[in-house]
Amino acid sequence: MTKPSATQPSATKPPVTKPPVARAAASGPSRGTPPPRSRAAAIAGAGLLAFALVLAAFALQPARFDARSTVLAEPTGAAGSTLLTTSGVSTSYRDVVALGLPAAAQVATAPATLDAVSAAVPGAPTAADLAGAVSAEVPADAGVVQVSVRAGSPELAGALSAAVAQRVAASDVLGAAGVLRPLDDRAQVDQVAPRAGTGLLLALVAGLVVAAVVALVLPGPHRRILVRRRVRRALSRSGRSATLLDGRDPRLAEQARLLAGATARRVRVLAGSDGVADLAARLRSEVPGGPGGDGGHDVLVVVDGDPAAGHSALAGALAALPEQDRLLAVVVR
Repeated sequence: MTKPSATQPSATKPPVTKPPVARAAASGPSRGTPPPRSRAAAIAGAGLLAFALVLAAFALQPARFDARSTVLAEPTGAAGSTLLTTSGVSTSYRDVVALGLPAAAQVATAPATLDAVSAAVPGAPTAADLAGAVSAEVPADAGVVQVSVRAGSPELAGALSAAVAQRVAASDVLGAAGVLRPLDDRAQVDQVAPRAGTGLLLALVAGLVVAAVVALVLPGPHRRILVRRRVRRALSRSGRSATLLDGRDPRLAEQARLLAGATARRVRVLAGSDGVADLAARLRSEVPGGPGGDGGHDVLVVVDGDPAAGHSALAGALAALPEQDRLLAVVVR
């Protein structure tokens, strides 16, 4: 037997080129839409951050203390029910107190009083700074003057309030009708800033507001997840399987061409409703139709992103597909 020469054509079959294998597109949320867990984490993180910042701002505020002293008006032994003034006009002790106590309240904030208190109390601020920290009021029909001083420490606030009360008591605004004396040896001191309850409440409100704003601004995947669940349920009921593609994904045309390139059948793009006709037309122009044949088609069905509309449109499209047609993908807009 003679061996075939090198110039003779070989009887071996030419190698068969396999079509590329289509990879299913990711069925998660599209770009720009975070996964549900990431979205929830972002909302919770923003709320907690706002809560912590507001709470820290309150905690870093300098402490302020308010000290209150009471100066009491008392009648002297010479004061009777009726007093005789220097002009010979009779008046009552009640009238003297009603006229004298407002003058005593003004003594508390007078520049001379502030200068004397600033010089007498160790660590006291200047008289100019004390001017905004000292106040005095006269409650109606109480016969007292209430002095209030605000400072950065309880000790300093108490000392300043007691010193101002002493100056008010020594003012002798009641004359022979009565005397003024401090009611207590020590002032009543309360912390007015920062208040823990107020800080916690404002921090909680700030955290909730920021979390709500982030939830509104950040796109939510819940609607898309509901659509995909209903699409998968419709596919399961019809006994068909298909790749899910996101109609908002900028890589949609590339993914559709990849799926179409892996099949030897003609590809048809069907619009599940009038609302997705534009997207279906764009896919028809970008996805090759394939060589065709009598063995049926591979079908891409485009459905609406509305949960109810997408489900009903897909169910109708699946019911209308011929048995020889194969469902290649479902595009959810």
